Amino acid sequence: MPLRLLLPLAYRAARLWWFVRRPRTFGVRAIAVTPQGEIVLVRHSYLRGWYCPGGGCKRREEAQAAALRELREEIGMIGCGTVRHLADYFVERHFRRDTVSWFLVRDVRFAPRRSLEIAEVRGFAPEALPADMPPAVRDRVLAALALVP
Repeated sequence: MPLRLLLPLAYRAARLWWFVRRPRTFGVRAIAVTPQGEIVLVRHSYLRGWYCPGGGCKRREEAQAAALRELREEIGMIGCGTVRHLADYFVERHFRRDTVSWFLVRDVRFAPRRSLEIAEVRGFAPEALPADMPPAVRDRVLAALALVP
């Protein structure tokens, strides 16, 4: 059985573990904007829909460093311009207590590469974001673009 087919099962097992343990985690999300003004989004192999790249902070890793690392890992970022911290959000989902720091990263250049976790990486015009993007993610992206010149 291909490993990619096992990822959804592993994700369900993790959710069961979170129910038992109720962990507190720290993560990041990056609104990556290309020089052409496109928003770079990822589609995971274990979730439906399009998301901003992101993930967990490693122990003693600064949030901004984690956001840039996640961009390199998930979209194959090869360069970027300015990085701006937008806000921290507390999210309680699937029995986890997450604090997620959001960043706006400008002038992102990327070259996607094959990954077990990421099924697809694409840039979208802000006025043409995909329909299957979670509303909360869409709202944060559009609010950030409206607030930050």
